[in-house]
Amino acid sequence: MLAAPDASTSEITESVCATDQWDRGVGACFLKVPVIRDYLSMLRQERRILAFGVSMTFFSCFGQTFFISLFVPTWEVEFSLGSGMFGSIYSLATLCSAAVLPMVGRLIDTCDLRRFSLGVAAALAAGCAGLSVAVQAWQLLVLLFVLRLSGQGLCGHIAKTTMARRFESDRGKALSMSALGYPVGEALFPAIAVTLIAVLGWRPFCMLNVGMVLLVLMPLVGWLLAPNQLRQAPVRGVNSPALDPGEKEWTRAHVLRDWRFYSLLPGLLMIPFGVTGLIIHQVRLAEFKGWSMVTMAYAFVGFAIARFVCSLAIGPVIDRWGARRLFPFVSLPMAAGIGMLMVFESPWIALPYLSLMGASAAIAGTVVTALWAELYGIRHLGAIKSLGSSLAVFGTALSPAMFGWILDEGVSFQWILGGTIGGTILAAAISMPVCLKGTRSGVRR
Repeated sequence: MLAAPDASTSEITESVCATDQWDRGVGACFLKVPVIRDYLSMLRQERRILAFGVSMTFFSCFGQTFFISLFVPTWEVEFSLGSGMFGSIYSLATLCSAAVLPMVGRLIDTCDLRRFSLGVAAALAAGCAGLSVAVQAWQLLVLLFVLRLSGQGLCGHIAKTTMARRFESDRGKALSMSALGYPVGEALFPAIAVTLIAVLGWRPFCMLNVGMVLLVLMPLVGWLLAPNQLRQAPVRGVNSPALDPGEKEWTRAHVLRDWRFYSLLPGLLMIPFGVTGLIIHQVRLAEFKGWSMVTMAYAFVGFAIARFVCSLAIGPVIDRWGARRLFPFVSLPMAAGIGMLMVFESPWIALPYLSLMGASAAIAGTVVTALWAELYGIRHLGAIKSLGSSLAVFGTALSPAMFGWILDEGVSFQWILGGTIGGTILAAAISMPVCLKGTRSGVRR
């Protein structure tokens, strides 16, 4: 036994944890924190489906902008493309993936989850394999479309839809935990990819990615979803009350006729619009601020850490307060970070700027999926969420071209930053009547 602490220490100790917990050390007290305990309990009970969600979000990185951007300098030389031409190819591929995503994404409502996930993984592997042998620009366009659809679009769509559908009272925490694959990938892949591309070349590295999908992701999906009950997610949670007959029949067609959806749409688009546009043009931003790209690179660590921490922190908040109440405020950290960027010139501001951007990205990714389930039920959640995801992808395709055009016209970056803040605040205000007032309404037949 440890020696008894003095009186002042005992008072503090008793307020934090019991005597037996003191004997076990700080680690025991940490595990007694209610949120941590809830996460660990859920992980013990549902470890297969949660590990599946993390796996899908992690491997979605192969289609994410931050990963693809690592190849851009080499591809521009390899395919004889200027920056403007490559940007056009990338935007077109992204727009096409956004158009196809609702048609493919709705299949998760009717297909066996394991088969659907394996099909998406096979498409992801095919896209990586095709890149390793591509020699013409039109082939690059097609393969980027495949990667954006299967990676950025469908991998995350599968993970989030599965978590939102399977969990009821713990939906927020489940979505938070499954989203951890994003920051882990953002923290690991850039350094690994840059090193291996320099050592092996970009084509062998693409084949290495194929091997990761075929030998890691696909066997993992097959094993984790082996139990039949995991492959066919329940229409309602086991302990959830029966939904109102009007609410449980919400389909994508009904959603498109619902005025609330259009009130939420600006808020849905602002974060992918702002984050993607500013990150794609980070070189021009660094030049405008007089910073080096080394400063920006180190600051991205803050983006990944903030995304990891906020992904875990927001889950219990959603479960307690509801995604609907939180939605108007998810983009405000991003607005605060951009505001700091406008006001301060010191390079140290890059860290809080990107950290706040990462916080908004993490919070929004979890809140939006839970919001669709709260507003429209889970029976047709795959179709409804794929519609929202498609529009978000459209936002990621719009801002790079728009910001680039504005900069080419000689407009100061300060106007882009101010306009993004103004749009964020306006979008939050538009969503407040839906999120902070009234109750859910039924579907008009």
